[in-house]
Amino acid sequence: MLSSNMCQTHSFFKFIQDNYGYYIVKKYSKRIKYRKLIIKNNLRIKFIKDCIKYKIIPQYLNGLTKFNIDFHHHKSTKKFTCCKESFVQKTHIELNDAHRSNHFCRMQVFHLANILQHHLSVKICDEFLNKEKIFLFSFYQREKKIRFEN
Repeated sequence: MLSSNMCQTHSFFKFIQDNYGYYIVKKYSKRIKYRKLIIKNNLRIKFIKDCIKYKIIPQYLNGLTKFNIDFHHHKSTKKFTCCKESFVQKTHIELNDAHRSNHFCRMQVFHLANILQHHLSVKICDEFLNKEKIFLFSFYQREKKIRFEN
């Protein structure tokens, strides 16, 4: 079933590329990329909130002098280097960074949806949204399993 679903998705994008061009396919790909980032950030937010709630220090925050944490926003990096002692400050900065990243991704998704809406018919947009919903739900399940069950 998975391979037939992938084949249908491939044929959908091939149809879009053949009829509307590579530009529209790239916009769809970017939309999926940003939606996946939103899912990852939401899981990250849940994890950080759980750490704060249960007063658990994540392993990657223990040896901060050895590791670099990859922040999405430049302000988060500056704040993080200023407060290397406080666990609460560090987690709040990381939480803030995830929220900022989510906001940016949502704005990009809305922008891309607006572009796609102007270039494609409602039927094609609905078909894509249905396929995207199924794909992103399975992506969410995989990410949740990786993050919370291991």
